[in-house]
Amino acid sequence: MSLYRRDDSPYWWVKLPPIQGETRPLQRSTGTANRREAEQVEARLKRERWEQAQLGVKPRRTWEEAVVRWLLETKHKRTNRDQVQRLRWLDQHLGRKHLDEIDRTLIDQVRFARESVASGATANQYLKLIRAILRRARDEWEWIDKVPKVRMAQEAAGRVRSLTPEEFQRLIAELPEHLADMAVFSVATGLRQGNVKGLEWRQVDLERGHAWIPSSQHKNGKPHSVPLNEMALAVLRKQVGKHASRVFTYCGAPIEQVGTKAGVRRSCGPASRISAGTTCATRSPPGIARPGRRPTNCSGSAVG
Repeated sequence: MSLYRRDDSPYWWVKLPPIQGETRPLQRSTGTANRREAEQVEARLKRERWEQAQLGVKPRRTWEEAVVRWLLETKHKRTNRDQVQRLRWLDQHLGRKHLDEIDRTLIDQVRFARESVASGATANQYLKLIRAILRRARDEWEWIDKVPKVRMAQEAAGRVRSLTPEEFQRLIAELPEHLADMAVFSVATGLRQGNVKGLEWRQVDLERGHAWIPSSQHKNGKPHSVPLNEMALAVLRKQVGKHASRVFTYCGAPIEQVGTKAGVRRSCGPASRISAGTTCATRSPPGIARPGRRPTNCSGSAVG
């Protein structure tokens, strides 16, 4: 009899010899303290393993097994931390399921549950993660034969936001000089705020009019080439000699945080990147003549 008890568990355990492709015996809890129920679990496991060994039937895999393997294979990605948080929430719905039990009805239940506490766009991030794991289990791991169709939640219409020349003028006039330079450079290049703040001189070639963002600093994990126009080059030339390694500084120190009170809604960050395509295409962006500029004061509160 392959059933046995363990001192550290109230349940019956089962131990079965390895089958082809395995190097160690299967040892697992039956999940029950009832001997008759444990014998039924043992009989089911023996039948499933015989079918796997003799008939080539795929073993049933659980959602937990898929999650563990998924996290191991995606641990290098920037989104890994966000995925861990989503998977923790999904565990209450899928945690005890086998992959072949995850059908469209169950996925719809997950969608309804997430939509009740978050937006459609947020719910879709969870649904896309479920779909990606199931597709990998089918196409690469060969754990399942088919994947149910995942119906996405309804998302609100997106908003396209870009700065008008007048808004950009107001922003530049309100900012102290070190932040104004960063704003002009952001619009000239379309770079993200974090890439502008962290830009180093070793990433810049003034003679060739070129800069680059390494894969470790770029959102999609790939190196990014940045051609520099005259406006961007003018800003960079102003920064020469201020710091040995970092391009944008405040009072000799690298800038770590930025902000504005210029009264332009959502004017920093993504909107500045969107504006790069519109402002630069219409006319030379303001910032050469900057009336009303707040002076940079190293002892004041307008620090970067």
